[in-house]
Amino acid sequence: MREPKRKWVTDITEIARLDGRLFLCVVLDLCSRLVIGWSMHHRRDLRMVIRRWRWRFGNARVNGQ
Repeated sequence: MREPKRKWVTDITEIARLDGRLFLCVVLDLCSRLVIGWSMHHRRDLRMVIRRWRWRFGNARVNGQ
């Protein structure tokens, strides 16, 4: 992948704590490998990823497509 802002991926990692668990959701640009968004929440679900996506990008699509 040689063009930034073309492909993004997400990953969710569980973080164990004494008072429970937290989940870290990270959005990465595959070209630049930069973190372009992240969030933490006590519950792991698809809504967590969607909220982060909308917060960072709104309803815009890649390259206006």
